[in-house]
Amino acid sequence: MRSIIAKIETLSDSFTKTDRRIASYVRKNQKQLVYMSLTELSDVLKVSEGSIIRFCKKVGLAGFYELKISLAVSSGDSSEQLDSVAEFHQDVSRMREAVANRNHQIIRDTDDLIPDSAVEASISLILEADTILIVGVGGSGITAHEAFHRFMRIGLKCQFSTDSHLQTMLASGMTKRDLLIAVSQSGSTVEVVKMAQMATKKGARVIALTGYARSPLASTADQVLITPTRESPLENVATRSKIAQLHVLDILFVGVYGRIPAMAKESIKRTSEAISQSQW
Repeated sequence: MRSIIAKIETLSDSFTKTDRRIASYVRKNQKQLVYMSLTELSDVLKVSEGSIIRFCKKVGLAGFYELKISLAVSSGDSSEQLDSVAEFHQDVSRMREAVANRNHQIIRDTDDLIPDSAVEASISLILEADTILIVGVGGSGITAHEAFHRFMRIGLKCQFSTDSHLQTMLASGMTKRDLLIAVSQSGSTVEVVKMAQMATKKGARVIALTGYARSPLASTADQVLITPTRESPLENVATRSKIAQLHVLDILFVGVYGRIPAMAKESIKRTSEAISQSQW
């Protein structure tokens, strides 16, 4: 694969003043940029997100995420965080300790960034909603599905689909009595941001689970719950962001369950009986 930095150099004569500013930052901060969001880079450079996307397309990339992948590949950064733990693979005891320490740190970091007020407000929004639409794409879709399963089991009216078109149709039917729970680690996933914006226009409330407080999704949400992990685009096999997301989800679930114990227990009993009767 041709180095993206080399390609940027060959096209430099055709760059605008803004392009040159972006190119200079990319050349000098390759490793840092791999862990940044589009919004963060826009803030640092004081240029619009659209200018960054146009720059990416000028150098032959589909967008910012592909730029991050290209930089990760060209810099040889497959996954520094994962490598730092995997180096103990021949000593199972040390490897288990390293993984446990890393996971504990993720939970502590997440707890530090989520105020009690945001948790309390989010629990109230969940309990007040007529219908809860839960959305996420890719890896964050796994967390969204888990949230759907948990809240549905305790009797809340929830909707979920892995089909982005169906998600959009469901969002289009939301009202001011409904709630959208949107999961996107980057906070810039186009489909999720659009659904959040659509829900807001319909008067529905929005809870965002995202790793970036300064992101398009966060700016749309009524409540933002930060999952502060940073992963390389080549580190998708890692579970750091999932651990942070599931930790936040668990907090919300326990909080909601504690407010409606009788209803929750009855619903769990009812669904468990239905499942047992369907088994051979």
